[in-house]
Amino acid sequence: EEKRVRAAAKKKAGAEKAEEDRKANLAAKAAELAETKRKAKAYAEARKAGRKAAKKIADADAKKAGAQRNAILAAKAAAVAETNAKAAASVGKKDATKRLSLAEVQSEEDAEESSLKAAAPAFSFKNPFE
Repeated sequence: EEKRVRAAAKKKAGAEKAEEDRKANLAAKAAELAETKRKAKAYAEARKAGRKAAKKIADADAKKAGAQRNAILAAKAAAVAETNAKAAASVGKKDATKRLSLAEVQSEEDAEESSLKAAAPAFSFKNPFE
């Protein structure tokens, strides 16, 4: 009977030890899971912060690129305006030169015509068949 009591006590002690081990194992797994969750959350927050930083950088780059593009377009527009102004000045100069030369030719023709008119009364032509 004593053997049976000792065996039962031993069995009970072994069961209690197994239960304690199981509880300790579960606690360790729970702690490990909590640590994993904490790391995952920290990693997710870091990724989120990284995405925000990358977005800020990308927005800044886009804004900078937009400003550069606007500056380039403004420079091109200024160059086109300058070219147009030069072309207009050139055309205006040519037009003025052409008008001046036409005026000179016209004044020469007018002077020639007036000199012919002035000389016409001195030369009267009589038709011999009259």
